[in-house]
Amino acid sequence: MFASLFHVGSLPRGTHFNGKGTRRQSSRPAAALPRAVIIVAMWRRSACRGPLRAGWSPRFASASTSASDAASHAEWGLKIGLEVHAQIATASKLFSAASTAFGADPNSQAAFVDAALPGTLPVLNEGCVRMAVATALSLNCELHRKSVFERKHYFYADLPHGYQITQQASPIATGGSVELSLPDGEQLSVALERIQLEIDTGQSHHDIVPGMTMVDLNRAGNPLMEIVTAPVLPSAAAAAAFVLELQRTLRHIGACDGNMEQGSMRVDVNVSVAGGERCEVKNLNTVRGVARAIEYEARRQHEALESGEAVPSETRRWDNGAGKTVGMRSKEDAWDYRFMPEPDLPPLLLPAALVEEVREGLGDSLAAVRARLRETHGLSAYDIGVLEARIPPCCAFLK
Repeated sequence: MFASLFHVGSLPRGTHFNGKGTRRQSSRPAAALPRAVIIVAMWRRSACRGPLRAGWSPRFASASTSASDAASHAEWGLKIGLEVHAQIATASKLFSAASTAFGADPNSQAAFVDAALPGTLPVLNEGCVRMAVATALSLNCELHRKSVFERKHYFYADLPHGYQITQQASPIATGGSVELSLPDGEQLSVALERIQLEIDTGQSHHDIVPGMTMVDLNRAGNPLMEIVTAPVLPSAAAAAAFVLELQRTLRHIGACDGNMEQGSMRVDVNVSVAGGERCEVKNLNTVRGVARAIEYEARRQHEALESGEAVPSETRRWDNGAGKTVGMRSKEDAWDYRFMPEPDLPPLLLPAALVEEVREGLGDSLAAVRARLRETHGLSAYDIGVLEARIPPCCAFLK
């Protein structure tokens, strides 16, 4: 039987634990790794990134986001589900003491374990677990006192292990919901399926050396929460509103800075219409991009089915310049990833004292702060939204 991974006491940020519950620091960043980026064979571009427009609102997602479009989506039997990858706001990575700071020199923040060097072992960061617990409590999820890390196998040039450490079968939390106020005044409760802890990959850069791909492992091993909704979002505007609300909630509790332009929050969109298969659009990093990708993909699938074409299940990417999604590969099934329990990590056991300590430290919910700003300070919903959009949110100073 595995002992708990945590001591109850408060520990410095970046402190790590082994499976026996004793404290130690994981390996230092690998000085032997070259500071210049690693050159690998040419690799296909998998994401299109663009800046987040300040002050953007989902009601301005595009000219086609209208009541008639919403009616069309309902007629098409549109189903939308989101997978949001939020980088946890800790100073060190999920399984190493390497820094998570943005903008460092290439390959200067990759520990030996992040680079998958032989003989290295992962050591869990308690701060990441605390942030995941805080997120689960804030979103009314069911916390699981026991969760299990797994290996999800797939090959990619910037995934040095050849697998991702995640929590597919036994996540840290399930259920929960996010309450939305849509631009047209409709109230919508979006059901969540799960929150799981996992590591990020490195980054592939395709435009530094012509004909080559450069790999930067600074991001490899960064701590992520994958927050997955049920396929219940009715429209692109609702999906955009969900991303904004989740971003503001995570910023409010300090779990994620929500800087989509830096990759701290990335969204995978799952879209299907009646009679077709689900397609996934990967790595959207603007709220506007989420809305535009859904609108295009829904129309593409509907028009294909209307003309008698099949809509196969596939993974696609968003081409921001062309304003369309582009096919990448056929959609994998769970068995393609050959999930297996992570042999180097025991089950994650959450002490009741740790959960209660995190709960007591949460303070007022975002909804309670909004109500106080509205009733005590007389602020409108628009003014509150402007304050929440600041980084860090200005609402913290008006509680």
